[in-house]
Amino acid sequence: MAADIKTIKKIADLAAIFIEENELEAYAAQLDTIINYMEELKNLDIGDTKPMEHILQMNNVFREDKVTGQNMRNELIKNANIAKDGYFKVPAVVDLL
Repeated sequence: MAADIKTIKKIADLAAIFIEENELEAYAAQLDTIINYMEELKNLDIGDTKPMEHILQMNNVFREDKVTGQNMRNELIKNANIAKDGYFKVPAVVDLL
């Protein structure tokens, strides 16, 4: 696929940007270079290499979710600045009519 001025105009229109007429040829050449580079990458032999999901090894760091049957309400309420009737009391964020 070769990038031409018509393609650049369409991309600019879709991106809602304005490109000067005298810049269209330069953008077409740059896009064509990028597309050719992507074609080279597409043709590389990568063997049995698996696609990467992330550049770093990702491990699940969360604990297993287990039902304990414990009611820790009183212990958790101790963390509240203000508590009332077993609930956290916070400032109102919506004015009622």
